Amino acid sequence: MTEAKWFDKYPKVVSSPEKWSAEEVANLLLNENKESFLVVDVRRTDYGGGHVRGSINSPAQGNFFAPILLQFKQATAFWDNLDEFIAKYSHIPKIFFYCNSSSGRGPRCAGWYQDALNERGITTSQGLVLAGGIKGWIEKFSEDENLTEEYNEEWWKSEH
Repeated sequence: MTEAKWFDKYPKVVSSPEKWSAEEVANLLLNENKESFLVVDVRRTDYGGGHVRGSINSPAQGNFFAPILLQFKQATAFWDNLDEFIAKYSHIPKIFFYCNSSSGRGPRCAGWYQDALNERGITTSQGLVLAGGIKGWIEKFSEDENLTEEYNEEWWKSEH
């Protein structure tokens, strides 16, 4: 018997959100109106070591112990907070989601967001994926304070 995954209790993603490269998103950060896009970091226990400048943290999964903060965090899983997220952000044309490598949580949250927009007939916003996730971002932009906040080299050298 296989163990259930955290996302099994949620709907399967129908849409296929477009992936943007780190360079494309960096170009937006440096050159576009900040109200035309939003970057969402959906990491939970692995949230640390730095993040895309200006991004918000909305964990894909719920409650957790945050070792970097040495505290238990009450958090609502992204899916469970989707209606509020749409009410607050669906006026923003491009919303990029990422996790550690953007191969699981990031694309899943982008897909849930896009599916919900499609179901509601909302065309003012689009769910997108930051290809390569934070790992790819850090490889390219770790030292660039215009693009990366709270970079911690030691965190990336450790096992987390």
